[in-house]
Amino acid sequence: MASKTSIIKKQNNTKTNPIYKIASKVYNLNELLKKEVEKLLSSYDIGFAELDLLIVLHEADKKVFKPSDLYDKLQFSSGGITKIIKRLEIKHYIKKEVFLDDLRSKPISITKKGQSLVLELFPKVIHLEKNIFSVLEFEELNITYKSLLKVIKSLK
Repeated sequence: MASKTSIIKKQNNTKTNPIYKIASKVYNLNELLKKEVEKLLSSYDIGFAELDLLIVLHEADKKVFKPSDLYDKLQFSSGGITKIIKRLEIKHYIKKEVFLDDLRSKPISITKKGQSLVLELFPKVIHLEKNIFSVLEFEELNITYKSLLKVIKSLK
């Protein structure tokens, strides 16, 4: 009786299967990008999720958010958002607001320190990503973007 592995290999030779090759490279690129960006973020003692939340607060027209407003924007659970908020509050990048009409709600806003961090750090992240992708020509970037977007949209 053939093993599961040998059956899979016969059906999908991973060395020649373009889907496997692409998926493998996407996973690999994701890990490499994360590692490079994490190096930069660690020098500021901040993580991806924290920076994402600060960017949302910084870019928003609305200046005060309830944590529940952020769940969809950041795709985190309520527990995940709560942990991120606590870390950012300890670092004085955000502050909790008090609304007397609803004491149960704990809306948050970005502080001047948080705004300064976004204005300093986010351009560095963009520059890092630009350097990483500088090995590609403009047309290659466009094709890659459109192809990945098409796959992502098909999954949503």
